[in-house]
Amino acid sequence: MFPSNPLQTIRPINPEAFGPPAPPQQQMPGGPPPPQGGFNAEQYLLNKVMELKKSRGMGSGALGNLMAAMPTPEGG
Repeated sequence: MFPSNPLQTIRPINPEAFGPPAPPQQQMPGGPPPPQGGFNAEQYLLNKVMELKKSRGMGSGALGNLMAAMPTPEGG
């Protein structure tokens, strides 16, 4: 038979088994720092969407309307 409360059969966790606690993380004010010459995922995705739009000729239907409503990347 199963116990009425299976959680009662679990032994308590020993926090010392995992080593000392990690020091608290300091939060950066104002959100994440701006990318500095790294990978820009937003620009990459916008470029891929535009590439697919051009290669597949999507100009009609729901997907075409959605892509038309998206802002176009500036300068490229």
